Amino acid sequence: AKTNPMDVTQHRMRSYGHIQAINETIYPELMPGWKDGGGLKSSVAPMTFEFALNALAEVKKREAYDFSQASASVQSIAGTTCSDVFSVLPQAQRFVNASADAVGAPPGRGIESCADMTRFCKRWPLARALCPSTCGCDDPTGELFATGSSSGCPAACTAVAGAYRSSLEALPCVERTQQELASDPLWQEWARQFHYQVDLAWKYGRGRPCTNCTEYMMSSGCGIIAKWSDAVNASIGWSVDPCNGNWMHDLIGLKAVAAYCPVTCGCSGMTHEALLQRHCPGTCAASSR
Repeated sequence: AKTNPMDVTQHRMRSYGHIQAINETIYPELMPGWKDGGGLKSSVAPMTFEFALNALAEVKKREAYDFSQASASVQSIAGTTCSDVFSVLPQAQRFVNASADAVGAPPGRGIESCADMTRFCKRWPLARALCPSTCGCDDPTGELFATGSSSGCPAACTAVAGAYRSSLEALPCVERTQQELASDPLWQEWARQFHYQVDLAWKYGRGRPCTNCTEYMMSSGCGIIAKWSDAVNASIGWSVDPCNGNWMHDLIGLKAVAAYCPVTCGCSGMTHEALLQRHCPGTCAASSR
């Protein structure tokens, strides 16, 4: 038996353990049904997955106790980097269905495809790891706001390549006012998810930059970039940059907002490639000439 290196509690198991359990040997303390009450007791039979052609030593090389490594490893098992892999990893289906109560779904069989996982994309890192394309991990202006690798989306999805790059290339180099963004359904959705993700990362109120983080983002518009950066620096001394997706290092893995806030993020005076690497719209290159 392996000890729990991150002191994963029953609560954290639900939001944290599921991803890495897919691509590793399953540790008892991370399994559905285990309860911590003076000792671990299981109400379910042990689950294991078979890794065809992989010796245990090879499986152990994929051990990861963070979302970024784990989601990339799930992708590597399927031989890809940012694709829907749920349907080609049948060993994942049993675990997903047994774990669905973590996001409010009744446990049991019923989640059979990425189409079934769509309703979980915004709240379940496991859905994003197994179904990144369906969930919108590779869409710079998609509805999903938790697209950072530490939130379950494979890092390759936002590595300025493939579908993500194509989307950036075509985006207009336009930034809307705070009032315009406040009435924008997409910005409103991002603000709701922002509050949810801050809640997950910042369990205690001390030093938290915002209490109602939805309103905080809605009332700030693109000004949230400087506002949040200053607040995090004042609270814990970290330098962050929401423009490129660094909202709070690995604690909050959110979308790079340069695509929506190109003026605030300084998307001008750079080469075309430099713009894309900063997650700016590719059309800003023409407008800065």
